[in-house]
Amino acid sequence: MRRIARSHPRVGAVLADVWRQLPVRTGSLSHVLSIFAPRNADETHRVLEPGGRLVVVTPTGEHLQELVALPGMVQVDDRKTERLGAALSGSFERTSRHEVRFPMALPHPALALLAGMGPSAHHVAADRRAALLADLPEPFAVTASVVVSEWTRRA
Repeated sequence: MRRIARSHPRVGAVLADVWRQLPVRTGSLSHVLSIFAPRNADETHRVLEPGGRLVVVTPTGEHLQELVALPGMVQVDDRKTERLGAALSGSFERTSRHEVRFPMALPHPALALLAGMGPSAHHVAADRRAALLADLPEPFAVTASVVVSEWTRRA
């Protein structure tokens, strides 16, 4: 968060529990960015100014598919995008949707970071993840695949 806040003089960053009231004044933000995170539509609506934008990045079913295909790893829910639309449709209107997909060739340390920060970290013990990754070639080819959607705050 500190790095984001220092990236530009007009950028601010807040780290907060999305299920509680955000420490931000009502209607004071022009944009909110949510990357692979839960979203509280009502609270986001409250802090955005009229016409404000919510930008959401969500993984597709192909995201890191080569890595999550390993035994015990957790795959992305196929209905994630559908659930996002249902959750936001009352307070926001989707104004754009773009799929972004690209290959990556990652060394084992990067794979360990990816596996350790996703949902698989809660389902596969660290020593088991390390053993699975040790058997992979290095670098290992994985696919990044996300949807970037922009939502405009409704009145």
